[in-house]
Amino acid sequence: MRILNLTLMSIMICLFGCSTITPSKSAQCLFLSAPQKRDSGLTTFHFPGGVYRPDFESETGIYYVAPTKIISEAIGVNLPMRGGIYIPHSNIADQTQAGWIDHQEGSGGLVGFATTANTRLWSFKPPVNFEYVKEKPGTLPEGYMHSEAPSSLAPK
Repeated sequence: MRILNLTLMSIMICLFGCSTITPSKSAQCLFLSAPQKRDSGLTTFHFPGGVYRPDFESETGIYYVAPTKIISEAIGVNLPMRGGIYIPHSNIADQTQAGWIDHQEGSGGLVGFATTANTRLWSFKPPVNFEYVKEKPGTLPEGYMHSEAPSSLAPK
């Protein structure tokens, strides 16, 4: 039975694990000076203003996590979810930004885990307006509400 479970899990990883992701080594964060929303098909993403930290990256780009939950709005239902903005690497031809949602916070079991990877992207246009800022450990002041960039994060 254990061998059958391992075999099924290996098959699902091969079928659904389309992209290799690793923790991001980027030292730059994104800063949105105000909340923004973008449409992607039938879904509208509401991105809060604030500092977006690099969470992980793939061969094609970096996934920045929002300072608070983003809102995914579809068919009149608003769902607050962990997620953020995907920015392609500069050497990628398609520079279309996208939203991403961390579906792994939910409880979908093994099948849910395999079919709802973080690498699923919802592309949108126009691009989100942002600035790159550098973050140093411990620079966010106590009680920081993500509504404006602290001076220590201001671009130089």
